[in-house]
Amino acid sequence: MKVVVLYQELAGYILSCFEQAVKEHGVEFHVVSLPINKEAPFQFDNTTPGIFHYSRKQMDFDALCALVDKVQPSLIHCAGWVDKDYLKVVKRYHGKMKTTLGFDNQWHGTMKQRLATIYGHLFLKPHFDYAFVPGQKQAAFAQKLGFKKQQILTGIYSADIATFNAFYNPTKQRNKTFLYVGRYVQQKNIELLWQAFIEILPEIG
Repeated sequence: MKVVVLYQELAGYILSCFEQAVKEHGVEFHVVSLPINKEAPFQFDNTTPGIFHYSRKQMDFDALCALVDKVQPSLIHCAGWVDKDYLKVVKRYHGKMKTTLGFDNQWHGTMKQRLATIYGHLFLKPHFDYAFVPGQKQAAFAQKLGFKKQQILTGIYSADIATFNAFYNPTKQRNKTFLYVGRYVQQKNIELLWQAFIEILPEIG
């Protein structure tokens, strides 16, 4: 099976899912993505067998279509609806191969989201067979966009288990270990999280 992935900014946990699918099921991935975000500077091994990388910066709509024509995938997965060329690609090939829409937006019922549901019914849902989202809050949004329950797949986010186990296993006998998994940016308020950990240490012994 071959899959073309139209992505924004890659993260390690996404690639770990791809790698597992390559190992267990022989899936071949052709991944188009933007350059790495400086706020999340993941380092990737771009030589993993079965995973081929392409720079979105170097590909216009015609180049994206040429890639799909060359690969002839069974599935096109599009991450979000921001990139209009990605959506045009999905529209062109929908019906010839399966298409999935991935996103992690939770449904909050804001005016912006309500307007987005109108857009979704008209311009998104007609060109996608499935929505692939993390969990139930995102699934609720997918339903608002016009996807039926049987067209909504959950569990799109996972973790790079091998990397975490490499840190965890040697230290799992230790007590009072603080592990933060996330970006080192101000809006995550890591200092407050660390201070809270320090304050509860006496209570947890």
